Amino acid sequence: MSLPPQLMIDGWIGRTPTAALSSDGLKWSLQRRLSNVFELLAPPPPVPPENWRHPSVGWGLVLAEPTGANALSNAALATADEQPMAIRRLVAGRQFNGEPAPVFRYKADAAQPFITLQNYRTAKPVTIGGGRQGVAAGALPAYLLIYGTPSQVPWQLQYVLNAHCAVGRLDLTPEEGLDHYVDALLNDWQDARADATRTTIWSVDFGADDITHLMRTAVGKKIADKYSADAEMKDKVTFIDGAAVHATAPDLIGGLRTGWTSAAGRGPGVIVTTSHGQTDPALAGDALQTQLGLPIDSAGAVVEPDTLFDGGWQPDGAVWYAHACCSGGSDQLSLYAGLVEENSPIGSVLRAVTSTATQFGARTAPLPRRLLGAERPARAFIGHVEPTFDWTLRNRWSGQYLTDSLTNAMYEGLYRRQPVGLAFREWYKRIGVLSVQFDALRRAFNQSDAVEGDLLFCQLAQRDVQSMVILGDPTVSLPR
Repeated sequence: MSLPPQLMIDGWIGRTPTAALSSDGLKWSLQRRLSNVFELLAPPPPVPPENWRHPSVGWGLVLAEPTGANALSNAALATADEQPMAIRRLVAGRQFNGEPAPVFRYKADAAQPFITLQNYRTAKPVTIGGGRQGVAAGALPAYLLIYGTPSQVPWQLQYVLNAHCAVGRLDLTPEEGLDHYVDALLNDWQDARADATRTTIWSVDFGADDITHLMRTAVGKKIADKYSADAEMKDKVTFIDGAAVHATAPDLIGGLRTGWTSAAGRGPGVIVTTSHGQTDPALAGDALQTQLGLPIDSAGAVVEPDTLFDGGWQPDGAVWYAHACCSGGSDQLSLYAGLVEENSPIGSVLRAVTSTATQFGARTAPLPRRLLGAERPARAFIGHVEPTFDWTLRNRWSGQYLTDSLTNAMYEGLYRRQPVGLAFREWYKRIGVLSVQFDALRRAFNQSDAVEGDLLFCQLAQRDVQSMVILGDPTVSLPR
């Protein structure tokens, strides 16, 4: 496979960003993977993997370990007592064998911070992958919730954990609605009114030559077709198809309010959006921070979170999947640094996003923060920390779309009432397959075989898979 003449991404700079590969683009394809610790999950435990309440499956909390003047005693590090009251209530409320849920610490100053987590209750480090599963001493639960900003507990740890566990992140302060989310979680969303059988899919399409057309076809339409073929759901599917109609912000708002009333709720229980995400380098740093990753509609306008809530709409227990650049958040170092020409449109997007994260700190994007902290919060938000490239959505050898595991997660997984973290396990398993393929291709390259484009594909695809993140608790599931 030959190298592409140019790449395009789902960021937004007033148009679709494109770029030719840099002079180091091939060198980027040959570099080692970000982490060499990815493995497939161990065989499932004797209890069903969705039963996270069982001690052999388990749930735990991951926190940053304070250092310097904020350092804590080992006894304090075994608890979440320095965290907001809502987090303390969550740990106390999720008990195993009569004890609060285990707390694990990420040690930024450890020699290998992405290989182990520290459990101060048992005074033992716990290996990520390959060890025991559950809440016993020396074991790592199958479900983990990271609490903190990506500056405190980096995205890279979440990427590594995603290859082994069902992982979510909660990055909310009490002022941003942390208590709303924890209250709903501890109550198992008993009061949530979103209708799980009602769905809204909103796919922007800027035409056949744009990446949004590929995302609409490979993600939005495939999921809409799955839902429409279901006898119970087919009459409650709202597909705002940008290939047929304008997919504007008002259209999305209308889709969210289909079936919804302020008194009874009953809005969509599952929401899917595919679009560019706001990454315009022309915005000042603080403006980009507040708009990062927001959906761009068919008119090129940003969908502001506050407009979604006009009229009293609430997510009220919905699960939202957003396929857009930086819809999940941003980081100080892009996984794609060195891939494209620095002064290209894609290069300017990567530079603007990482510069903003350096200035303000890596953090989750504004839309999921607003949804998860709402008065009646969303259950979970799934999005991307990096751009999606056109090359990663379709297999260059077969022409087959590479999103079946995603559509399976959004239908078979969620609608079998699997916890959201378990529903996406098939998606993250691709990390292992792509790693093996990359190693084989790299050996072939060393023998002078013409596999440059294949190496690039494996690198892009693996990093695309790992940078999709779940925001919210990984144990949440749609109501029965």
